[in-house]
Amino acid sequence: MSDDIEQGPESAGPEAPRQGAGVPRKPKVAPDPRLEHAVASENAGDAQAAAMA
Repeated sequence: MSDDIEQGPESAGPEAPRQGAGVPRKPKVAPDPRLEHAVASENAGDAQAAAMA
């Protein structure tokens, strides 16, 4: 049973929900801070994005 518990989170991964949300794959070698900011703005909502702009 311990194997199932370990495989659960690993198979899902932190990037799985992001890709499902429609966010393009980000390069693991050199992620763009601008892309991360854009993704954060979309997740936060237009209200916060407008406030930051």
